[in-house]
Amino acid sequence: MIRFRCHRGHDLIVGEFQAGGQTWCPGCDEFAKVPYPGSDQKDHSSRFCPECDSLSIRRITRRSEMKKKLGGGDPLAGDAEELNQAFVFRLPRECQKCAAIWVPPIPRWAGTLIFLAGLMLFLFFLGVPIYLCFFAPPPRQMEVIYVSGGIVVGSVAVMVYGWHVAAGGAGRARILRPGHENEHSKE
Repeated sequence: MIRFRCHRGHDLIVGEFQAGGQTWCPGCDEFAKVPYPGSDQKDHSSRFCPECDSLSIRRITRRSEMKKKLGGGDPLAGDAEELNQAFVFRLPRECQKCAAIWVPPIPRWAGTLIFLAGLMLFLFFLGVPIYLCFFAPPPRQMEVIYVSGGIVVGSVAVMVYGWHVAAGGAGRARILRPGHENEHSKE
């Protein structure tokens, strides 16, 4: 939900699907421009519906169920622009009240786990070349050092991504299907 004030100061609440559009302000009796949700607004989409703020939500745990619910197919199935990230961290949600379907952002605790996994890879594969420089026979040293070096670079990328997610940079909820209550609203 986006909470904002119109140009005359009336409090308005609309669904996130209306961001950038217009909505009718009953206090002013005219249209008001809906702002995009700011980074200062917390995203509670893992516990509340972003369309109607309902607590009656459930997780969609099977991709076959997603395909049935979304007429256009499964958006998690593989387009580069679509969300095809770890299904475990980002289980889609469905609102029991308005039937909206959305995917919440990756939780911060998952970012911490991603960072720690990258750190363990980094420390282990940084230690392997150092060990080989002192104790391994020369013919195989360089091959292992090159492979370990590549994994160290990859682990740094994993740590950067984990840090980004843990710091709250994983974005906002992505609405896949707006709720039924919102189909009649004015654009």
